[in-house]
Amino acid sequence: MKLNKKYLVLRIITFPIKLFFQVSWSILIGIFTSFNWLMHGGEEIYYGKDNGKSLLEIAQQNKELIKLLNKKL
Repeated sequence: MKLNKKYLVLRIITFPIKLFFQVSWSILIGIFTSFNWLMHGGEEIYYGKDNGKSLLEIAQQNKELIKLLNKKL
């Protein structure tokens, strides 16, 4: 394996800064998604005030739509 030595010192110097921002960003995203999960009823897929439906209601609507489509065919 060949080591790319171009800008190696610069990459070594900036590595802790890059690592800090990556870890901070992932923690912030985790906190944000957990807060959304708490605020919007623990739905695993859909977050938001506009959706307002549980996954069970969406599945029942899909079944009704499939039945209507089958009747038309």
